[in-house]
Amino acid sequence: SFKTLHPAQQAVIDPLLAGEDIVLSSGTGSGKTEAVLAPLISRLWTSLHRNEKVRILYVSPTKALINDLLRRLELPIQSIDLRIGVRHGDRDDLSKVNKPDILLTTPESLDVLVSKKNPDIEGICAVILDEVHLFHNTQRGLQLSILLRKLAGLCSHRPQVAMLSATVANPKEITRFITGNEKSTGFYSFKSDRTIDAQIRQIQGSGGLAELMQKISGKFLVFANARRECERLASMLRDSTNLKDNTFLHYSSLSPEVRAKTEHDFAASRNAVCIATSTLELGIDIGDIDAIVLWGVPASLESFLQRIGRGNRRSKKVNVICLVPDDSAEPV
Repeated sequence: SFKTLHPAQQAVIDPLLAGEDIVLSSGTGSGKTEAVLAPLISRLWTSLHRNEKVRILYVSPTKALINDLLRRLELPIQSIDLRIGVRHGDRDDLSKVNKPDILLTTPESLDVLVSKKNPDIEGICAVILDEVHLFHNTQRGLQLSILLRKLAGLCSHRPQVAMLSATVANPKEITRFITGNEKSTGFYSFKSDRTIDAQIRQIQGSGGLAELMQKISGKFLVFANARRECERLASMLRDSTNLKDNTFLHYSSLSPEVRAKTEHDFAASRNAVCIATSTLELGIDIGDIDAIVLWGVPASLESFLQRIGRGNRRSKKVNVICLVPDDSAEPV
C-alpha cells in the first residue's frame, strides 16, 4: 500500500535480511510494522510455508492494539498464502487445527505459552516488540526480558529481535534492559518531519471545553489523565452541546466490546469527540483526527509525544490544542 518506501523502511531491510537485531524509532504512521514484517517474512519465506509452527512472534502491550494490527495485516498476509493469528485473553488461534505462521500476542499471554512450554512456539525465528518504550524500566519489561531468554531455551536458538517505537529516548538503554544485546544491535532513528501547530489556552472549568467544541467542528481526540475526568468531561459535553450522540469514551476499565465499538464508531464519524486516557496513545486506527486536545499536562514527555502523534497522521502538520483548566495542579 506504500507507493514508495519511507526512509525508515528502506534503512532496515538489509540488516533484517541479514538476521540482525534492530531498534527502529520513527514517527507515528511511518509504517514501522510493515518495515520489519516484510523483510522478516522474506527472510523466513521457506520455513513460514512449511505450515508447521509459529515462526514470527509479534508482541504488543495491549489487546486493543493487537486486534487493530490483525485488521490491518490479515488480508495482505492471507494474500501471500500465510496465516496470522492472535493469542490473548479473548482469543486463542493456537487452538485451531491450522496454526498461525505469525502470532500476535501480549507479554502476559506469552508468559502462559512459555510457562506451559507450548510446542507451537518452539520454532519461532523472529520476535517483534511493538511500542517498546512502554516496557523500559518497568516490571512488565523485566518480565518480557526474562520471557525472551526462556523462549530462546525452548527454541534451542536465540530468535532475532526487532524493537519498534515512535518515542525512544535512549535505544541502547532499552536494548540493554530488554535483550542485553546492545553491542550487536543496529539502531535506526528517524525524526518526524511533521510540524506542530499548537495553541495553549487557559480555560474556565470544564464548561470551557463545551464552549470550545461548540465553536469548532470536526473530529477531535481529547486526552485526560484520569477515568473520572473522562467521565466528567463526556457528561458535560453530552448535556451542553450538540454532541450528545457523537461523544465517545475510551479507557482501560471499559469492557473490550465497548472499547472496540468506540474505536469503530469514532473512526466512522466525521464530526465527533472521543475522550480517552492513555489507552488511545498507541497506534490503534481511529481514522484521521482534525486536532488533538490535551486536557491538562501529560504524565511524561513520551506520553506527550504519543498523544500528539495521533493527530493528522495523513498530513505534514499536527494540530494540538493544549487546555489548562483554571483549577489545574500544574498550570505551568
